[in-house]
Amino acid sequence: LQRRKGPARTAQVPHPERSKPAAARELPDIEDFVQSASSERLCPFHFARELQTQSEVLFMPYNYLVDPAMRRALNISVAHDVLVFDEAHNVEKACAEAASFDLGPSDFAGAVKEIDRVISLASSGAADADGEEGCTAPEEGEAGAWLSMRQLVLDMEVAIAGLPLRPAPQGGSPRYTGDGLALHALLAPLNITAETSDAVIAMCDDAGKKLVQAARWGSSAHHLRRFADLLRVVFGAASEPSTYRVCVTEAAELSGAAGRGAATASKGARRMLGYWCQDPGVGMRALVAGGVRSVLLTSGTLSPLGSFASELGIPFPHRLENPHVIRAKQILVGVVPSGPSGVELTSKFTHRETPQYKAELGNALVNVARLVPQGVLVFFPSMAALSGAAEQWGKRGSDGGPTVLERLEKHKRVIIEPRGQAEVAPVIERFKEHVAIAERTGVGGAVLFAVCRGRLSEGVDFSDSACRAVVITGLPLPPVYDPKVALKREYLDVCRRHSTGRLSGHEWYDQQAMRAVNQAIGRVIRHVRDYGAVLLFESRFKLPKYREGLSVWLRAHVRMFDQFGQVAVALPRFYREATPDGPTPEQRRLAEAVAQRQSVSQAAPTAPARQRENLQCRPAVPVASAPAPPPLLDVLQAARGQTSRCAPLRAPPQQQALAALPTPKGEKHEQQPRQQQQPPPPPPLQTLQQPRLQQATGCGGGPEPAKRART
Repeated sequence: LQRRKGPARTAQVPHPERSKPAAARELPDIEDFVQSASSERLCPFHFARELQTQSEVLFMPYNYLVDPAMRRALNISVAHDVLVFDEAHNVEKACAEAASFDLGPSDFAGAVKEIDRVISLASSGAADADGEEGCTAPEEGEAGAWLSMRQLVLDMEVAIAGLPLRPAPQGGSPRYTGDGLALHALLAPLNITAETSDAVIAMCDDAGKKLVQAARWGSSAHHLRRFADLLRVVFGAASEPSTYRVCVTEAAELSGAAGRGAATASKGARRMLGYWCQDPGVGMRALVAGGVRSVLLTSGTLSPLGSFASELGIPFPHRLENPHVIRAKQILVGVVPSGPSGVELTSKFTHRETPQYKAELGNALVNVARLVPQGVLVFFPSMAALSGAAEQWGKRGSDGGPTVLERLEKHKRVIIEPRGQAEVAPVIERFKEHVAIAERTGVGGAVLFAVCRGRLSEGVDFSDSACRAVVITGLPLPPVYDPKVALKREYLDVCRRHSTGRLSGHEWYDQQAMRAVNQAIGRVIRHVRDYGAVLLFESRFKLPKYREGLSVWLRAHVRMFDQFGQVAVALPRFYREATPDGPTPEQRRLAEAVAQRQSVSQAAPTAPARQRENLQCRPAVPVASAPAPPPLLDVLQAARGQTSRCAPLRAPPQQQALAALPTPKGEKHEQQPRQQQQPPPPPPLQTLQQPRLQQATGCGGGPEPAKRART
């Protein structure tokens, strides 16, 4: 391919901050790397693969490490390495999914098409048609071997279609289930056993090489490689059939190319084969077996640590669980079992779909939007619950009054988490814009409706004013009728009967919900000076087992509110006491902007005397009689559209402390004499050109403002 496009090229990608000294450069992120590599006409993906052999620190997603097929494809070696998993609460799920497989109609159809392409190459000798070096001529009888492979794939699909589907014990769609040995029994009549599986795997790998060498079909043997990976897991040396469950269900209706391809493989056979690992330790033990030196797991939502370590199946001799860095006055955690009218707040399926519950939840959120400043995050247990509530809140009642969404809009802008990945970033930006306006003006804000386990529940930084409260509207329990959930609970109950110290199926089920809750709650506190409230709008949090599932740093702060009126009293008091004594982040940013302009003004070269005289002769703005720079509080209030020229200021303590800055040597507290003409009101911050901050916080000068600041 490179020879077709031209001679080979070599280049060095410059550092994005190459103008700075090496010690002052920041680590480039993935966007910087892609931009720099593209500017040199290099493929960022393959260039990163070349650099990984020379790098000492590699950043990658979970599946690059825990998935053995991905490690082989990317040539990643973990021998003698230290592995650090950040946000490690996802490691358990990632390890189980990396050792699991799903094969559907499109996979069978794709494998048949890939074999047909290889047969065409073997029959016509097309592998040498393009004159590529390294391509070998087809061997005698090779086409017949591939015809047998093709029939093997079709027979496997027919065997899966012949399995009896039975109704699930706890409801849900009909399915066939069994342990890992059930798949061995299914493949044995097809002559796919531990002894013959290596030959089938070798043929699948050979198909990929032939298609790549031909370079005329546009893709490699992706579907055949999936078959090979499945056989490696089923018949591998480290295979543990007792830790797997087989599940066969009717495939969902396919459309487009996938549906047309499925119809060509086997008429009428439209089933999904799932070979699911129930023990995450299988994937983690395989990773450690590669010669790893150490494994470090870090997250704020790993508790309880004992059960988490037992699920991963490897020893963790060193465990550390720390309290939070904040003080008690910076966090409020409240359990709110009922709304303003006394209706129970719970997300049980039979209750959350009633109009009474949705109306009560909407009224409670309106009060929260009224009492909480700036930004509020509201998390729903599922996207279906969010969509149903938003639809109900957009309808008017029988009295024709405003809807719940209209009442919310009176206090804060309502923003809803989108379903598409491409829309997430614009939504976050719009949310933070409304919060920034509220931070400057002191009114308004935004409320963001999101979903637990969604894109906005982790990995997004909602610090300071972006999140002054998190509201949990229910327990995000996994869907009970999902085959994966049902089989996992069944597997854990079997293990619990044979060994002590293991989680039961019900305990695991509740633990999954609490980890999602803790992850969403983690949006409220992002650094040592941050503060916010956590409101649990779920009556089941009155039970000790759910409160004990909260993170350790939250448990000591939990308060029970028997009536919603207690929340309306506690929230204003909390925000009065939690507000830091120093300047707010917005005030610090304003002060830094003014200080930067001051340094730029002082560093400017002095004009010659003749130029100064010419400037003084200009009639527009005489330099000698220019108005004095306004105090910092005037700057803050000018940004809010206010003025302090005519009335004394009553600033909060943090603003007074910020205003009481030391006066530069030789500078008087009194303001400069004003011109005879009344000066215009203070301009906005972005147009200020004054070089210094004044100490005065009132209308006049003198020591009185400083005295008030000390008070």
